[in-house]
Amino acid sequence: MENQNETRIEIKPPINETINADSLQLIKYCKEKQFTLAKEMLSTKFIDLELQDEAGCTGFHYACIYEDRALLDLLLDKYIFPHLLEEYIYHDTEHFLCLQEMNENKTILHYVSEKNLIEFYNKVELYFPQKIHNTVNYTTHSGHTALHLACEKGNSLILDKIIRITGLEVNKIDCHGNTALHLACQCSHIEIVKIL
Repeated sequence: MENQNETRIEIKPPINETINADSLQLIKYCKEKQFTLAKEMLSTKFIDLELQDEAGCTGFHYACIYEDRALLDLLLDKYIFPHLLEEYIYHDTEHFLCLQEMNENKTILHYVSEKNLIEFYNKVELYFPQKIHNTVNYTTHSGHTALHLACEKGNSLILDKIIRITGLEVNKIDCHGNTALHLACQCSHIEIVKIL
């Protein structure tokens, strides 16, 4: 027979488990283009924006892939301010700029360069200039850097930013033996060729 005076203790999951579950749900919303739900979640939950799904993608990756600029701004604002205040950092990982998704091994800088997300780049550059310098020469599985992608797509605004980054390897060769200049020529991007 149970003791009637015995109180039941409710065991709550550790905060990190809750954050991880919410963070994975946010990634799912971003992946499925349910941006309204993603935005609502960002305004009501603590989210680990560096958490990656099984494909190695963060919410940032999907927002870049689908070019949702409002969501990108919200994600970045949610990411920036806790890091500036040195609060809500739940585990030691590299910053989101260094995280590479698995399928193509692209970083956020790759997507920003490919899709010409200049406003997002400017904001990231303002708060995380060192991380942009650290990732500028990262390559995809095909050997493309952010510079290769900007040149191939003809994105001169992003290109103008990238070529100013200290440590940029302008003559880096991809898996097919192409430099960024080769790609610009192949795609007939005369303006890009002039910049390089």
